[in-house]
Amino acid sequence: MKHVIRWTTAERALLIDKTASLMRTSNYKLLDAFRYAQSTALPVDRQRDLATLQVLGDLPKLVKQELNKIASYVAEQAIEPDSRALEIKPATLETLIQTIAQYIAQTVKDEVVKVVHELEHEFKVKRHNPEMEFVRRIAKPWISVIGLLPHQEQSIQKEFPDYDFHFMSTDYAIGAKPIEADAHLLMKNFIKHAVYNKYRDNPRHVLIDGGLTTLRTWLSTEGKKL
Repeated sequence: MKHVIRWTTAERALLIDKTASLMRTSNYKLLDAFRYAQSTALPVDRQRDLATLQVLGDLPKLVKQELNKIASYVAEQAIEPDSRALEIKPATLETLIQTIAQYIAQTVKDEVVKVVHELEHEFKVKRHNPEMEFVRRIAKPWISVIGLLPHQEQSIQKEFPDYDFHFMSTDYAIGAKPIEADAHLLMKNFIKHAVYNKYRDNPRHVLIDGGLTTLRTWLSTEGKKL
């Protein structure tokens, strides 16, 4: 029986915050935002297969509530014009300006973090900003592995700390968009034909013809050339 990952209260709060931030600053759809937030905010052994929104329970609803907070708060601060004169109270105006300024600052910060993360991933630029602790990639080869079981993923993750891994089950990989990895390792004996057909034209795909021993051999030899 496959182990069911139950997120802690802290993990749920982190996912809600990251997902809401992505939704505010990009064109991510809700499910894709959750997938990206999970891949950057949680360790591999704490990540779920997010095939549909239904597996997330009440989290999508909570994210939508988070997205509505800023708009609702600003609306509450809005001042209705008087029929005789437009009267704006200084304290209320100051609060409104401060709220808008904080929102803009947070939006800009989130966008900068997103861009830096993409640059680090594409060009392997070392991280300098200590605030971006959730960015786990620090000039390591980015390896996508498709077809392992959860306990096998954990074993490979611990044995090869010099790589950043992105693990996917074969069922999840069928519907998921391939990431920009340095190599896509397909476990030949454990994936479906639909997955191979999806990756066979990718020049960075590698067909691992065997089990964990063959995978370890590749990571210890060819992977060192990345």
